[in-house]
Amino acid sequence: GNVDRGHQSMLRKMSFLIAGWRRLSAQGRDFINSACIDAYDKSISKRAASWIWREKVDIAQKRGVQVFCDNLSVALLSPGLPSPSHVLAVDPGYKAGCKCALLKPNGSILSGPSSSSSSSSSSSSSS
Repeated sequence: GNVDRGHQSMLRKMSFLIAGWRRLSAQGRDFINSACIDAYDKSISKRAASWIWREKVDIAQKRGVQVFCDNLSVALLSPGLPSPSHVLAVDPGYKAGCKCALLKPNGSILSGPSSSSSSSSSSSSSS
């Protein structure tokens, strides 16, 4: 995001103070200037961008974990259901898809993949 936008907008600026710069001839200054630009273009810019990117990703990951912990803490410390009731449990599946089950107040399955597959297999065997 911000790293790429700053790079593409040419907003970054670097300057160097070289000892004895004023004593150099115009040709010497041009040579050092072109060498600095060449070094920046070939290696410094890529390394700086990857270093900055790693730093930003680390910060974002740490912040993401902190947000998850805060949200989990709120969820775990919230009061439970006021009276025994049924709960719809969802198991997010990435390969096989999501699985849902309706749970009784005691935690046993009222309806779900295992009960629907067993009822379909028993109905097919009885016919």
